[in-house]
Amino acid sequence: MSTKKEFGNMRGMIFPIHKSELRKFLPMAFIFILISFCYALTRSLKDMNILKEMNATAIYWLKAVAITPSMIFFTVLYGKVSRSTGRDGRFNAVMIYFLAFFTLSLVFLLPQKELLQLNTLSKLLEAKFPSLIGLWGAICHWPISLFYIHAEAWGLLH
Repeated sequence: MSTKKEFGNMRGMIFPIHKSELRKFLPMAFIFILISFCYALTRSLKDMNILKEMNATAIYWLKAVAITPSMIFFTVLYGKVSRSTGRDGRFNAVMIYFLAFFTLSLVFLLPQKELLQLNTLSKLLEAKFPSLIGLWGAICHWPISLFYIHAEAWGLLH
C-alpha cells in the first residue's frame, strides 16, 4: 500500500485542487470575486452618494425607517422564493433582481436624480417638522435612498 501524497507540501497548503476540479472551481472563484467586488463597490457608492447629497442624519433615518422594514420584506420574499425553487433558482432570482435594479439605478435613476427629487414636498415637510430634517432629506433624494436600501440588501442577500 502506497502512502504517497497527492500534492507536495507547499501546493497542498496553497492550492489543494485536483485538475478534474478546476472546471468547477475556476468559474465559482470568478463568481465569488465578482460578487465581492460588486459588494465593495455598492458599499462605497451608497455611503458616498448619501454623504454628498444629504447630511449624515439621513443615514440614521434610512436605517430605522427604510432599511429595517425592507430587510424584513426581502427576507420574507427570499423565504417564499426558497420554498418554490431550488438552490440554483434562488441564486439566479436574487442575482437577476439585483442586476436589474442596479442597472436601472446606474443608467436611469442616479443620472436623473436632480429631475426626480421631491424638493417641494421636502421643503413643506421641513417647515412643518424641522426636527426630522434627515428623514425629509432621504425622502427628497429618493433615488439615492433607494440605491442605499438595495446596497444594504445586497450585502445581506448575496
